[in-house]
Amino acid sequence: MIAPKDNYLLIGKLIGTFGNKGELKLFSAWTVDIEIFIGKELCVHLPNNIDKEVVLKSARRHKNVFLVNLDPYCNIESAKELIGGDVYTNDKYLSRENGEIYFSDIDGFECCLESGKIFGRLVGFKEVPQYDLFVIERKDGSQIDIPNIPEFVKTIERINRKIIFFSNRIKDYYED
Repeated sequence: MIAPKDNYLLIGKLIGTFGNKGELKLFSAWTVDIEIFIGKELCVHLPNNIDKEVVLKSARRHKNVFLVNLDPYCNIESAKELIGGDVYTNDKYLSRENGEIYFSDIDGFECCLESGKIFGRLVGFKEVPQYDLFVIERKDGSQIDIPNIPEFVKTIERINRKIIFFSNRIKDYYED
């Protein structure tokens, strides 16, 4: 299993050990609990570009991280080998309803007008009661928020890594 491919999603980064029984601290890139991956095969992509296949044995929330046990790295010495690694899951483990997308699917996509003009890059999202907002970094480094709703978003092209917006709806957000 090679980690950073189109069908793999980043779960988080292993930032250290916890206690002396082989638990690792996982700083999650997700807002949802990662317990849904217990018993599933994951990939740890280490800083030296080596991938390690692991199985999530357990996960529990502790302050702002998850404490995880990864099989076969179940003791403190072997667990230390994984510190600094990015943890990925295959998106086949996630159920998606009605074309649902995850931010990690589109992070870094170019943001374009219908004409093809690029006006920024997707760098985040915000949840508000009515809908989600795309956080877009403009070419000058400033950030703007645009609603992720059909009236603003024409299409998301995963293959081309672009989000195309209706020009007439977002004219106040970009410069000519």
